[in-house]
Amino acid sequence: MPRLVLLVALLALVTAVPTGAREPDPSFTVLNNTPLPAARIFASPVAAPDWGHDRLAGTPLPPGAARAIRLDPRGGCLIDLRAVQADGAPRELRGIDTCATPRVVLGPPLPHALLLENRGRQAVTLAYVSPAGQRDWGMDRLDGRPLLPGATMRLPLPPGECIFDVRAVTGRGVPLDRRGLDLCIQPRLVLP
Repeated sequence: MPRLVLLVALLALVTAVPTGAREPDPSFTVLNNTPLPAARIFASPVAAPDWGHDRLAGTPLPPGAARAIRLDPRGGCLIDLRAVQADGAPRELRGIDTCATPRVVLGPPLPHALLLENRGRQAVTLAYVSPAGQRDWGMDRLDGRPLLPGATMRLPLPPGECIFDVRAVTGRGVPLDRRGLDLCIQPRLVLP
């Protein structure tokens, strides 16, 4: 009987301890949506007494660029973030839950769409929006709906960077290209 009690107690202890339980990963991606490079970025748990080390390790984060920031899961998901820009100006974001929001944006929020306005005399039959410098324009954002003269249309933006190339093609097949547009700062384009 004592062996049975010991076996039951041991079995209860083994099943009570979770196997492979892990802390949630507080790592995140930071996007620099400001006009200046971020020279240094510090991220620490909200309870930490100091900012810790520079997460960029001396490599500035240019405007429009993103970088993964790895954090120790033992620190928890709530973090404070301090970004020091190239001009020395600090930006602080406090109490960010990076497990719930794994993308942190420095500066104004990203646009969800480009507002394309046709002030030309011809309809725009095709419109492409792609991250700057890509060889492939991607899919037609008008989806078969022409943008008539005097009309405005919201076009969804691909996720990622702030700097985009835009190509609009008129009914006569003439491409109108605008390259290197910062659509985070100015999410509106007037054609022609």
